[in-house]
Amino acid sequence: MSGAVLRVADGDTLTLRMPSGDNIITRLSDIDTPQVHHPTNSKKDDRDKDGKLVCPNAPSDEPGQPYGKAAGASLAQVAPVGAKASAECYEVDRYARHVCHVFIGASNLNLEQLRRGAAIVAANPTYVRDPESAVAEAAARSPGLGLWGTANPMNPDEWRSECWCGGRCEGAEK
Repeated sequence: MSGAVLRVADGDTLTLRMPSGDNIITRLSDIDTPQVHHPTNSKKDDRDKDGKLVCPNAPSDEPGQPYGKAAGASLAQVAPVGAKASAECYEVDRYARHVCHVFIGASNLNLEQLRRGAAIVAANPTYVRDPESAVAEAAARSPGLGLWGTANPMNPDEWRSECWCGGRCEGAEK
């Protein structure tokens, strides 16, 4: 699919405006980026299959992970509002986002976020569709670019568990 960038929500999510006028929320495949602040805690009342609270010690909101704002700014820089984009999509996730590799011209935004140190390769290998993703991450990790230059780079899955569920939110962003 192809359209124009309408909005960048964070480091791995943007909205594309289709020629039809539809807005398609698009999640960049292969990567995860540091979490941004969510003022309302969506995990607060989450329960597992047995009805037990998943995050009983969760804070009243979901603080942002260090480098979350910077990751969003990085995507906004390479995907400015109005830019023409194309997307190769694989699935629709549980949040109704299209999971895709997104391109502006010949630039693969997924790989660009990794090269800049604004993203981490997805922890679940089934979500990684491009073998170049690991190469791009390594190119940023080695010289300490982006989040790799921060004091304690943490996988966003770990952050959600440690901070949003465990209440341990060192260095959180608002």
